[in-house]
Amino acid sequence: FTVKVINPMVINYTFKDGTVGTSYSDFVTVSGGTAPYTWTYTGTLPKGLRGTYSGNRQTLSGTPTKAGTYDFTLTVKDSNGNKATKSFTVKVIAPMYINYTFKDGSVGTSYSDFVTVSGGTAPYTWTYTGTLPKGLRGTYSGNRQTLSGTPKKAGTYTFTLTVKDSNGNKATKSFTVKVIAPLYINYTLKNGRVGTSYSDYVTVSGGTAPYTWTYTGTLPKGLRGTYSGNKMTLAGTPTKAGTYTFKLTVKDSNGSKLTKSFTVQIVSSTDPISESQSDKSSKEEASDIELSDGKTPLQKVDDTLPSGEDTANFTPSVILSVESDDIVETYEGKDSDMVKVKADTPLHFIVNVSDVIVYVDEKAVDDITVSPEGKFTLPAEIVHDDFKVSAKSGELESEELFIIAE
Repeated sequence: FTVKVINPMVINYTFKDGTVGTSYSDFVTVSGGTAPYTWTYTGTLPKGLRGTYSGNRQTLSGTPTKAGTYDFTLTVKDSNGNKATKSFTVKVIAPMYINYTFKDGSVGTSYSDFVTVSGGTAPYTWTYTGTLPKGLRGTYSGNRQTLSGTPKKAGTYTFTLTVKDSNGNKATKSFTVKVIAPLYINYTLKNGRVGTSYSDYVTVSGGTAPYTWTYTGTLPKGLRGTYSGNKMTLAGTPTKAGTYTFKLTVKDSNGSKLTKSFTVQIVSSTDPISESQSDKSSKEEASDIELSDGKTPLQKVDDTLPSGEDTANFTPSVILSVESDDIVETYEGKDSDMVKVKADTPLHFIVNVSDVIVYVDEKAVDDITVSPEGKFTLPAEIVHDDFKVSAKSGELESEELFIIAE
């Protein structure tokens, strides 16, 4: 006689979890018993997956179509009628997706915003490539990535976030965050004389157009305020001598506000116009610039003005920037910030004063027209290589912008 003693039947391994939309294949085997084997199952297989068998192997494959937890039982029977049974639980996870986007910010204004990842399996690992806005820092907790701090430099910043879960699945999303220069009302208003035609203006820089202007207080009799874009003009013919105090408030399209106080002295037709009032006005108003909550100063003009300057029209500094739509990328260079733009394309600039001379590589450019709103364009034939741009107004000069054209 020959007697065979057969090992008991055992189903080996278990099935891994899957992700919606990601190809799946895994298997279990049976050991012991006597081939051939017959496989059956009870319960619910993950949607999109199908079981197939070959010999002692049962394979589960396909592409999961619905997230959830699926329970089922496999039973295998050998040629002698022996059986083995094992229960399984397979989780199908939703695909990873980074939700939301980041809002834009303003220089000098506290910033905090976040994105989250859904799907995948915690814990998550976050990384970024590109350039974060100057002054902001990324931190993460669980499925949330937070960007916070106080922006220090205006510009357009592009970066990419990648999140990886514990199973090695990844999700990637690119972001563009614009940091806007703070609202700043430039210049002050000169004094006037009864019966003499008067016209003067102030402008706003920073913020996001369009702007809305309002005033409170008393305008000089005979003068009227009008605005166009970023310029507020006070014009007319004064009819009554006196000292008039009023406040101008400008609001941009994002709801940021800025208020500045003005005092305009109108003298009689025979009296000389006092310039001391202009000095006082220019110095005092510099400290009136504040956020709409009245707490955080945005910018303050140095109290010591250059001697011999007409302080009624004194410009604290010349600020030159490239319009955001023209910027491909910004990053810090060795001596100054650099701006990458497209080559052979007209390049648009914004400057906070309209009476300027434009220099390219320290050479004045002829035939450049600066609009009353402080905008000008360099023609396409100039934008074909690396160069430097600056602007001068009297004795004041902007910082050089290093342009990289590609």
